[in-house]
Amino acid sequence: MKKYAIILASLLLCGKAFACAIPAQGSYWSRDELIENTNSIYLATPVSKNHQFKFKVIEVLKGQEVAEFQWRTFRSKKEHSSIDFNSHENPDFWKEGDEKVARSPYYGGACTLQFTFVPGENYLIFKESPGHFHSAEIIKTESDKWYKYVRAKVTHNKSKQQGPSAGTR
Repeated sequence: MKKYAIILASLLLCGKAFACAIPAQGSYWSRDELIENTNSIYLATPVSKNHQFKFKVIEVLKGQEVAEFQWRTFRSKKEHSSIDFNSHENPDFWKEGDEKVARSPYYGGACTLQFTFVPGENYLIFKESPGHFHSAEIIKTESDKWYKYVRAKVTHNKSKQQGPSAGTR
């Protein structure tokens, strides 16, 4: 009986550590894995909220052509941050695995990031991969480094999949 009480007490004290047994898709991927393994990448702007964010698509970088989509996510406990890391030129943004340079940090026991969105801002959304720190970055200009990086990778991956053109030997 004493053994069971110790196990129960341990579980209760460590509960937060075990709150999420399966992290959200994308949680431990590199940026390149995020781009390669996500089926739908959209530049979009939110048009509604209430824990069920609806987005109007500005550009489809990868995936099915759609005018709008919904992305279920929980609102962050923190205030919204409109930071774009100086159009993603900040070298700290590009350090692999550095969650300190993320617009939406993890919270203890959470299975996914808790993003915030504001109508009127544009976001680069990796729809099926809500677990990556950079799967909902704010994009303020077409010259944004993250936006350009993702576009270049998607274009490169498309050309690799299509192979050489029929006229080339």
